[in-house]
Amino acid sequence: MKQLKQYRWYIMAPLLLVIVYIGVNRFNTYRISTTSFSPSIVASSNSSVYGTTTSSELNTWKTDLIISGQNICRNIKPYLLILILTIPKHSERRSVIRDTWTRVNEWPNFKVKITVKHVFLFGTYADNKETNQVLAENDKYSDIVVGNFVDSYRNLTLKVLTGLYWVRRYCPGAKFVAKIDDDIFVNIPLLYNYLEAIPQLTWKILGHLVMNGHPDRAGKYSVSHKSYPFNFYPDYTTGAMYIAKPETFFALLDVAPRASLIDMEDVCITGILAKLANVSHLAYSRGMYLPTKPAAPCEFVNNTKLLSKDYSANNVRETWKLIKEDRSKCLQKKMVMTKK
Repeated sequence: MKQLKQYRWYIMAPLLLVIVYIGVNRFNTYRISTTSFSPSIVASSNSSVYGTTTSSELNTWKTDLIISGQNICRNIKPYLLILILTIPKHSERRSVIRDTWTRVNEWPNFKVKITVKHVFLFGTYADNKETNQVLAENDKYSDIVVGNFVDSYRNLTLKVLTGLYWVRRYCPGAKFVAKIDDDIFVNIPLLYNYLEAIPQLTWKILGHLVMNGHPDRAGKYSVSHKSYPFNFYPDYTTGAMYIAKPETFFALLDVAPRASLIDMEDVCITGILAKLANVSHLAYSRGMYLPTKPAAPCEFVNNTKLLSKDYSANNVRETWKLIKEDRSKCLQKKMVMTKK
């Protein structure tokens, strides 16, 4: 009897080890952190591999363009190409962007001759009034690209991918490409100095870096557990503005058709797709951008801020006027603070 018990133990021991091994690995699958985010483990509930490239395409996002913007970069290789996400009702924001900080040659004391081009990105609309507005605006300014997807907050990932596809097709000669929202003010001279000082930007994305970010499961920024089963996001840069070289963004485009996309644009583009494409990040210098509150206008005059979000059209106009006409007010204020 004793020999029989020992024999049973010899049979059961390997089976127990296999069961423990499977259990540990399954447990670890759902505890992936940002430092161990692995695009090669988890299969989603619809049996498509999540977060990894596959031999067949998972996504059906369309690359055809309804308004192509094919002449925006014709015979031009801009130093900086800016992709701006916007919607029809934000026409005043677009107008003020055209008239202020994107006019690179009108910045005081900035003598470098560079070309900056901008593109406003749209999707499609069921409302004919919105569609006609976009068409009329493009007839006037010729700075609009419309992709073949329904324009909505949950389709921002498709919007950015459409913009990057447009860059590859119609403006691949740009030195740098920036994606921004339409409530942003950018300090172009400071950005130029910044980009010139970091030649190591190859295969990196520059932006406001978020580490150990986690998905919200409710509210405006919610991502379902089915769409994203992990507890943490890979490192990513927030969507206010991120910048890279065209070839870096093209690497993200190459993996996108074979990766499951989530509708958190900045996480998906600069986090998940970047991870799959082996693209890393560079963070803005400390204090150059504060995501929690808009910058004061004098911070742009004094070159202490690179960009700011949550700027209304009036904020942009007032800041631009201060930069061009009333710089002395900020400089005097700076001298007083220095004396104190």
